Amino acid sequence: MNLISINNFLASALQQPWTAIYTKVIAIALSYGATVHISNILGLGATPWLSTPLLWRFMDILLLVFDLV
Repeated sequence: MNLISINNFLASALQQPWTAIYTKVIAIALSYGATVHISNILGLGATPWLSTPLLWRFMDILLLVFDLV
């Protein structure tokens, strides 16, 4: 499959009512996740950013990138 046929397939799939609802729900969930990770990075969570383990800091950054993509 080439890129044009994939694009056409996605465009037609997003016109279906159930797919449009599903993508909105996923977008809301990922936006919420990004907000949580940003607040953790800014130190607005229960634990200050520099007091958290290095793995938590790394995963906050990695998951933020995932949420935004």
